[in-house]
Amino acid sequence: MRFLNILRWKGVDFWEGMQLRVKGRSNDTAFVKDGAIICREKHFFSPSSAAIEANSGTSTNGWIFWEYLDPNSGTWKLINNLRGKR
Repeated sequence: MRFLNILRWKGVDFWEGMQLRVKGRSNDTAFVKDGAIICREKHFFSPSSAAIEANSGTSTNGWIFWEYLDPNSGTWKLINNLRGKR
């Protein structure tokens, strides 16, 4: 599969249009657009920097903070799961 405008972070591809949400909180969301994670109308280039924004400035491990909507199953999964799919 080929994606345009991906964000690649530590060997993991975040594809254009990828939907993210804070683990277990459906109303706190972000998405990937133009090679960045958009969270609260700001652009971030790592999951952890976007997580810090979403978590009121508190240091946060983005790999276990964000879930993504898996386009194949339609379920939410931790982005940390993508690390094993390189």
